[in-house]
Amino acid sequence: MRVHKIHKDHYMFEVAVNPYHRHGEISVLFCGEGRPLELHNNGPGIHDYYLMHTVISGRGYFSLNGKGYNCGAGDTFLIFPGALYQYVADEREPWHYVWAAFQGHRCEPLLHQLGWSLARPVMHGADKKTISLYRKLRRTLHRPARAALAAAAAAVGDEPRVALGIDGAVVQGRRIRHRSALPVSRHGKRRGGSALRSRRTVQLRHP
Repeated sequence: MRVHKIHKDHYMFEVAVNPYHRHGEISVLFCGEGRPLELHNNGPGIHDYYLMHTVISGRGYFSLNGKGYNCGAGDTFLIFPGALYQYVADEREPWHYVWAAFQGHRCEPLLHQLGWSLARPVMHGADKKTISLYRKLRRTLHRPARAALAAAAAAVGDEPRVALGIDGAVVQGRRIRHRSALPVSRHGKRRGGSALRSRRTVQLRHP
């Protein structure tokens, strides 16, 4: 696990890297939070993984494959693997955002079921509870033992349940749900036999 808290181009910058990520159905690579300086620019560039940002406050500009979007508080934008991206902080109200990067063969069909696509890479409606999921996931990666457990769960290829983070979001079937911070077995149950209960379904809406 690596944590970075100082960055020359940001007022605040912190990222936690998952040292245990594997090539399972879905694997979280890293997640973080930052407040970049005015007009701070990322790109143009191309990633080989998915990278999702949710804006907490401020504003910025995001483009994917040449199509631009003005984003503000409550907006979430998604960078797709192989797509040309760029995002720039506003010159007066630079954004403050959280992010998570992930990959795996189940990402594309799951995101499609949730309404994401290259033609619709921005959603609205994220609230404080949504932001807390990113932060809980980051805290999970700060604890190597739990990060290892999350990676082990994500590596199970013959199960429909894929853990993105023991403390954070867990993908099950077609919905992203917030789960309690409990160890899971490969069958998605608590140790002791009782099944994990869903706490909250994260729903974002398109413009």
